[in-house]
Amino acid sequence: ADARKCKAAAALYGHTHIADCHQEEDGLWVFNPGSCGYYGGSVGLIETNNGKIVNCSLIRQENLEELI
Repeated sequence: ADARKCKAAAALYGHTHIADCHQEEDGLWVFNPGSCGYYGGSVGLIETNNGKIVNCSLIRQENLEELI
């Protein structure tokens, strides 16, 4: 609700260590990158173009080496 009130493009949260990345029907991205150690490990990637979010994704620990 707070993210929508201030017209944010994304609501970022953490502490649960449970990765979550989805876009709501109204366009708001909801994003938790997960944990570097728990639940298999993950990081988050937010891609922008001209200051606007074009994609959010989760990258699992086993796939990180492919990016290097």
